[in-house]
Amino acid sequence: MTEDSRKLSTDEVSALMAGIESGELGEATGIGKDLDVKPFNLGENDATFLGDFFALRMVNEKLSRAIRPVFQPMLHYLPRINADTPKIVQYEKYTEPLSNFMSLTIFKIEELKGPIMLSMSPEFVSMLTNSFYGGQMSSNDNGSSEFTPTEEGLISMIGDRFLDALVVSWAELEGISSSQRSHETNPKFAPFVEGDELVMVCRFTVQIPDMDPATIDLVYPLQTLKPIGPKLRARINDSSEGNGDWSVKLQRAVYEIPLRVTALLSEPTVSVGKLTNLMKGDVLVLNVENELPVRVADQTIFSGILGEINGNTAVDLRKIETKAVTMN
Repeated sequence: MTEDSRKLSTDEVSALMAGIESGELGEATGIGKDLDVKPFNLGENDATFLGDFFALRMVNEKLSRAIRPVFQPMLHYLPRINADTPKIVQYEKYTEPLSNFMSLTIFKIEELKGPIMLSMSPEFVSMLTNSFYGGQMSSNDNGSSEFTPTEEGLISMIGDRFLDALVVSWAELEGISSSQRSHETNPKFAPFVEGDELVMVCRFTVQIPDMDPATIDLVYPLQTLKPIGPKLRARINDSSEGNGDWSVKLQRAVYEIPLRVTALLSEPTVSVGKLTNLMKGDVLVLNVENELPVRVADQTIFSGILGEINGNTAVDLRKIETKAVTMN
């Protein structure tokens, strides 16, 4: 047995206690008496009650599918959204790489007896706003420290629809509801949790064509998940992805196949002689018909009228051609 690992004998312990009681030895006597020691409650930050996060991962998978329609009106297509593996970090570590200007929607969940937070970057909010109102799918990086009223309205709409999707995704595991909501912009001063508290970060990646993926975070304080620890460790069934629902998966995959839609403005007839004499600067007259044929994959499916919406050229679809290919 080494010198450092030797236990005190009964006589040595008695002598030590007698010295403390008599005042001969102070309570701060010993190695490390000058260290800054913080109080710690055993079990407070214990995350073992979550097991392997199986139930929460299943909830996130359902949520990643449920929030696709939330962003469809802004992106004008159903985006592919992937749920990353949940991670446990201190809140101050989570906020460290974040900007001081973010979109933070905080929901008060009665059943969990605490808040949860939906976090989105201002660039993503700006891009969604531009796309929603007919602009280009790009963000306005103007260094602003506040959202415009239009962006705030979009954030509120996303928050409402996201909460509805969250309630549905949690339904099999735990019925949840929320009647209180607030919005903050600075993650370091948001009334959420203390900096040293542990949080569960559930990240969702939104795939955007020709752009870097965007991420949105759903953050749970670890303490709010403790009351339902046994349920989180349980293996719940994902009925929407059962073996018998392969046809649903196939349908989803087919519905995501991109098809080119073309509105045919005019088909002028030009003689070979005139065509061979055309030069740069010549004008070719186009007679636009009242009703335009709209083709999908080179087949005429609809007919519509040329118009304008929000400054963009558009076609108002008026009827489906009787010989069109059935799309259902």
